[in-house]
Amino acid sequence: ARDTGFACLKEPVYGSIYHQADMLGTFSVKGEGLTGSDSTSKYKNLAEWLAAHRVSHSDVVPVCYGGNFVVQSTHLRRRRMEWPHFATSLADSVEEGKFMERTWAMLLKDKV
Repeated sequence: ARDTGFACLKEPVYGSIYHQADMLGTFSVKGEGLTGSDSTSKYKNLAEWLAAHRVSHSDVVPVCYGGNFVVQSTHLRRRRMEWPHFATSLADSVEEGKFMERTWAMLLKDKV
């Protein structure tokens, strides 16, 4: 993170942290056996959630899995007005937590 301002702590499974945004956007945990009213989101999938939260992205996006990453404080400060909005979403459902996990790098990593 010293050189780029952001890094994933977990090694990427397929050799790269980058994903095709359209494929990643189909992600959802519906039908995976989660139970309870707070398990799934009102959004159909990650793409719908990203659109609702006005997260702009390119065709290829970075993703860190496991919710573990390091980031320089300057990267956090430049989006400080958005954090309360995302914190509210994190409290909504397990699925939205998974959506956010896949979004951290898009928000915090410098664009390529």
